[in-house]
Amino acid sequence: DVTDTAGIVNLGVTGNAVVRDLIFPDGAIFTANATVGVGTATTIDHFPKTNSKGFKYIIQGNNAEDDSVFTLELMCGHNNTNIFFTRYGELTNDFSAVITPSIDGANVVLSAACSTAAAHSFNIVRIETR
Repeated sequence: DVTDTAGIVNLGVTGNAVVRDLIFPDGAIFTANATVGVGTATTIDHFPKTNSKGFKYIIQGNNAEDDSVFTLELMCGHNNTNIFFTRYGELTNDFSAVITPSIDGANVVLSAACSTAAAHSFNIVRIETR
């Protein structure tokens, strides 16, 4: 049930609803998931850098072989050329992934590099200001 009154959308849900991404006038929330094998860095999220200069990642990962857990928050910002970020809330038990945000051309890219043989899976929430 969706109605639009003067540009305002009201969404009514009966039961369960699965929503992947939400975009607001001044911000957005996006979700993604990815699996990374061992070796070189793999992109686990990306978006056009013109979408947001200030954003936050909440990342949760698992390693199937070790029954491990990983959680991390990254607060990020960029000036169209360089990305600046701080890590906090990092928790892990034997999870070997290096998570790095960067600018690659017209995009912000979040990469993961894993150094053990197990496949690593990630669930990602990105919160953007616009």
